Amino acid sequence: MRNLFMVIVVMASLFLSACGSTPPSHFYIMTPIAVDDSSTADKTPVNIKNIGIGLGPLRFPDYLSRDSIVRYKSESRLLIAETRRWAEPLEYNFSRVLAENLSRLLQSDRVLRYPWPAWRKPEYQLVMDVMRFDANGKNEVELIVQWALLQGENKKPLLEKRSRFVQSAADDFDSIVKAHSRALAAFSKELAIAIRASDSNNIQDN
Repeated sequence: MRNLFMVIVVMASLFLSACGSTPPSHFYIMTPIAVDDSSTADKTPVNIKNIGIGLGPLRFPDYLSRDSIVRYKSESRLLIAETRRWAEPLEYNFSRVLAENLSRLLQSDRVLRYPWPAWRKPEYQLVMDVMRFDANGKNEVELIVQWALLQGENKKPLLEKRSRFVQSAADDFDSIVKAHSRALAAFSKELAIAIRASDSNNIQDN
């Protein structure tokens, strides 16, 4: 009888331990474009290399201001993956990877993230409002950004645009995060083209 009691106690302890355990978290991060991705950099004229670019202010929607990766279940329902987390806040990861992408695409080591020191005076500034950046429930990652390109200390507006990028993704988090990186890479290339065109026009005008 005593042995049976001990077996029951051990089994109950194991059961409670299993019920109380927390599944391990997995951490993800977006990555920059490959160094050898020269689809835009090769077209950068020598006279605008190392141009100064300021990134920000950057605004993100509040529903993405969390560590957990967010997915759409339906048009108005979100899934919060509690054990699938960003290794750093998504807004910071976005600006950091965007800065690295533009540095590589435009061959510049003067890409600054907001806020930058007062003595740093970039020739151009990108102001961005991210409307969404998530898996949309259709095996896709969708990025929508309202952005403006400003010039000089007087912040002369050169271009304002709303951009949308969609990248396919399988129904697993590795694929979803890679699709985030590809969407941000596509946005980076669009910005690099806009900056290059604006700077070339400015050189011609002068």
